[in-house]
This record gives sequence, C-alpha cells and structure tokens, in this order.
Amino acid sequence: MPFDQAGFVIEPKPSDRERQLAVLQSARDALHVHPNLWIKGSYSNDDGGHCAVGWLRHFSSRFRAKRIATAALVPVLPETYLVRIEVYPQTIGTAIQAYNDDPGTTHADIVSLFDQAITRLQRM
Repeated sequence: MPFDQAGFVIEPKPSDRERQLAVLQSARDALHVHPNLWIKGSYSNDDGGHCAVGWLRHFSSRFRAKRIATAALVPVLPETYLVRIEVYPQTIGTAIQAYNDDPGTTHADIVSLFDQAITRLQRM
C-alpha cells in the first residue's frame, strides 16, 4: 500500500525566534530561581552551576539552539564587549563569557542581560 499521508500530521518546527525565547527564558528562570548556581570561570561545575553560556548550553540541547540563543544575547551586551565581536565575529560566545567572568559583573547583571534579550525578542 503506498504512503498516502492520510492521518499523518507534521508538527511545525518552532521558528528560530521561538527557540531563542525558549532557551533564554529557561536559562533566565534557572538563574533567577537558583542564584547560587551562577558561576564564573567555567561553563559548569560538579555542583550544577553554570555561567551564562553554560546555562544556554544546558537548555539549548532541548531546542537545538545554542548558537541562535547565544546570538540573542549579543545586541544587549555592554558596548565594551561588542568591540571584540566586531573585530573577531567568531568570538560571540567569548564576549559573553568575558562579560560573565568580569570581576564587576554580578548575578543581577546576568539576569538583566537575559531579561533584556527576552524583551527585545518579544518586541520583534
């Protein structure tokens, strides 16, 4: 019997924007609920902690969206970190890591970065 597609439904794939939002919101929620699990200097640790990029990695595996989720943070990074990306476009993740690991960056700064990226995407 040939395949006639009767009763066969293909779920639409979420758009890049929807995947970005899903990853960013999941990471932001985890950061908000578990501030003690935000770390500097490493993507993750044995205690379940993650840096900003580490949280994106953690949640993006569900949505296959690490690169697009990481890219969503770039427009809301402080300007001093954007210079690096303009000179070396391949360093998007590195710029976010540098901001995360900066001695002056606080947990509240990272949560705010995610909030700004989410708000920006929701307005698009």
